[in-house]
Amino acid sequence: MQPNTRDSEMSCILRGTEGCSQADYMDLRYAITTNTGDEIIQTWEHKLKHYFRFEGKSHHAGEYQNYLDYFATCLESGQTAYPDIREGIGTVALLQSMDKSLQTGQPVKVQEVLREHGL
Repeated sequence: MQPNTRDSEMSCILRGTEGCSQADYMDLRYAITTNTGDEIIQTWEHKLKHYFRFEGKSHHAGEYQNYLDYFATCLESGQTAYPDIREGIGTVALLQSMDKSLQTGQPVKVQEVLREHGL
């Protein structure tokens, strides 16, 4: 059973034979109860304004912010950030294929769009 102090608006609870864990989205909190009954609670409250920077907790910028941090780290270290340009072009080609298919009523292969644009 999870303690009342872990009450949250949005949670994901995992229960297993070795203990349980709970991730609380809005509270930026992760809690674990071990099979011996020990509780470990980790919070990121100090980053609340970092992740919820628009209109209180109504707009979450966390994943976008995480990706920006990841991208900047890759730039600094000389690593390739993923998704890379190849995946980006593939995504745009897929969307173009879908758009063309909707306009024509016919299937459009991604490869056709890539060829059409010399990619």
